[in-house]
Amino acid sequence: MIESLHVEGFKSHENSDISFCTGLNVFLGEVGAGKTSILEAVSFALFGKYSGGLAQTGLIRRGGKEAEIRLVFSVNSDKYKVERRIYSKKAQKAKLFILNKEEWKSLVDGANSVTKSIEDLLGVDSSTFLAAIYASQGAIKEMLQTQPGKRREQFDKLLGIDVYERLWDTMGESKTLVLKELTEMQDTASGFEVLEEQKKTLSLRIKSDSEEKSLLEAYLKEIRERLKPEEEDLKTLESAKDKAESINERLIENESKIKKTNETIESFKEKLNNALEAERIFLENSKYIKQDEALEKEKIRIEKSLQKKDGIRRLIERENDSLKEYIESKKELDEKLAILPDLRLKIREFEVEKLTLSNLKEKQRKIEEALNTTKEKSIRVSQKIEIEEKKVNRINELDECPTCLQEVPDEYKIKIRQASNQILEALKKQLIEVNNTKLKIQQEMDSIEEHIESANQAESNFKEFSIQMNTLEENAKNLKKINIRIEEVKNKLEEFIQELNDLKENPDDLSKIESDILEISEKVNLAKEAEKKVAAKRDLESLFDQEQETLKIFKMKDVELETEKQEIDRQFDPVKYESVKVKIDSLRHSESTSIEGIRRLEISLEDNRKKLGEIDKNLIEKRKANKNVARLKTESKMIDLLRSGLRDIVQPAVRKNNVLKVSEAFHGFYQELSNDNIDFAAIDEDGNIEVIKDGEPSPVYSLSGGETTCAALALRLAICSSLTKNQLLLLDEPTIHLDEIYRAKLRDFLATHNFDQLIVVTHDNTFNSLPAQIFSVQKRRGESIVTPLRIGEND
Repeated sequence: MIESLHVEGFKSHENSDISFCTGLNVFLGEVGAGKTSILEAVSFALFGKYSGGLAQTGLIRRGGKEAEIRLVFSVNSDKYKVERRIYSKKAQKAKLFILNKEEWKSLVDGANSVTKSIEDLLGVDSSTFLAAIYASQGAIKEMLQTQPGKRREQFDKLLGIDVYERLWDTMGESKTLVLKELTEMQDTASGFEVLEEQKKTLSLRIKSDSEEKSLLEAYLKEIRERLKPEEEDLKTLESAKDKAESINERLIENESKIKKTNETIESFKEKLNNALEAERIFLENSKYIKQDEALEKEKIRIEKSLQKKDGIRRLIERENDSLKEYIESKKELDEKLAILPDLRLKIREFEVEKLTLSNLKEKQRKIEEALNTTKEKSIRVSQKIEIEEKKVNRINELDECPTCLQEVPDEYKIKIRQASNQILEALKKQLIEVNNTKLKIQQEMDSIEEHIESANQAESNFKEFSIQMNTLEENAKNLKKINIRIEEVKNKLEEFIQELNDLKENPDDLSKIESDILEISEKVNLAKEAEKKVAAKRDLESLFDQEQETLKIFKMKDVELETEKQEIDRQFDPVKYESVKVKIDSLRHSESTSIEGIRRLEISLEDNRKKLGEIDKNLIEKRKANKNVARLKTESKMIDLLRSGLRDIVQPAVRKNNVLKVSEAFHGFYQELSNDNIDFAAIDEDGNIEVIKDGEPSPVYSLSGGETTCAALALRLAICSSLTKNQLLLLDEPTIHLDEIYRAKLRDFLATHNFDQLIVVTHDNTFNSLPAQIFSVQKRRGESIVTPLRIGEND
């Protein structure tokens, strides 16, 4: 059962929420109001399809980019919710939920998966739903107007028999696949005997190679046993040979060391002679080193003094520049401060005038209050004069008393006129006095305002001059600082000049010192070079003694090595060594040949075993293929039997059974809906309707338009009630081809027949009288609005 529907941006519905009840639900509205869109939204929510011809993007409301549909429905005791979103530039999205302990739990995600799950829940696919449950507008009697062959095809679809036809086609496709697989299996099974022969040949080859490998391994073991004692003798001889070679190398190395040590000793003798000569040169020239150091110190002192004199001169120039700037600034500030006394006098005058401003404003406020009081008094007197003038005019024009509005005698008129004239004269005098007073007050107000304006100007001038005064006072402070700085600069200049006069050195002194240094520099360099060589003399003497000791040690080592060499020469026999080497080389060649033969046989064995394994795999596959060939032949025969039974036995039996169910239900529905006396109504297996009324057969083509529509509607009701487990029917404009009599019949039928849920869309307002949940659908400014008019009972 459909419980609720929510649509956003779907066709003409911007935002609609609808709650359905069990039984009859009716949507009323004018053509084009958006009623059919509700049924299309239900169909689209369930299956992602609808009966219209628009593309999916055409379902989105104009100007929008997406649409959303949420549908809540129940199956048995479980409640489900499906959500679908349509996008203008991408595929739709869908989710299915189940209500679990008052919370929606997600079941399925994805448009196709959601559709498949809903088809399983409802027991109908989208095609059956659109054919049997959803009767779209103008399609109710479409089947009855088609050609007989096409009608049978549609009838099979409505009865759900087309599934057997599809199953027959599917079985045909399955047979084609089985035959294709059978051909492949036969191809795979071919060559079985050839592989068996190849396997026997490879097995014999593997056996032969294994025996040959065993013989080679035994021969290799014998060679290695003979090789072992020969290798031991060779090892002993090689050890003696290695010792002899090592001693020879050590003797050669020791002789080389003795030679190098002698060369080093000769080198040290030459260096010692050079050091003695350097010692003589140093003693002759060492006095010039101290003289050079004293001259260098004097040169540094004179350079520093000259640098200091240059620095002092630069400081004097900088301070003179600063002094000029300060004097110039002092002159400018003196000129600016010349107006300071006059400015202070003006500020005091403005300050006095500014102090009167608050008194003037208070006086202005009081005068303004007096002026307002005088104005009010003038207005009241003017109003009284106007009232008295109206009284006089009333007596003069209407001869009526102005108080009681009654006609009065002439003598009384005269008295009233006199009294009124006296009052008028008094009031006019009073008005003149009040106006004079007002004039004086106004003059006084004008005078006060002039004074206030002057005081405001004084206040403004006071602020302006105060700012100028502050600036000048700041300049006065700066002037004091500048005077102090001028004195400081003068004092510094005096100090710098005195310090400059105290420095007596001049560039000529520096030139003389540099000339003296240059004169003795060659002798100083000779003394310093000699001093370095003299310092190395002691180290040379020490190294010379060490080298002589080393030479003694090398000569002793040479004697020891000669003795050891003679002992080793007695142990090593070169002839025996060469004989053992030849035997070992021969045995190793035989060993290498055997190892190579074994390796070759192992490679051959491995290759043949791999080939044998592949043959075994192929044999297993071909044995399986032989079995599958027999199985596939059996399957092909079984499919032929099943297809024959499906078309010849099952399909006719199901068609007959379903036609009987639908025909029986059709008879009852058609009798209720028809306006005539129906004796008999039935449907045959080709979808042809047989009607007998008043004892005479009535073919479908002879029925009126209303009777044809009733027959088609009765057929829909019969199929829905007989063949679907969900007693749900959606009818879109079922009265579109009915006159008032048949409409009344249909209304009576809907009011009395107990479907689980029936949703009707119509523009016929008479349906408002049915015992149902009624909705109004109206279009306002292009938007469909759904309004509940009468709420039904929802289980």
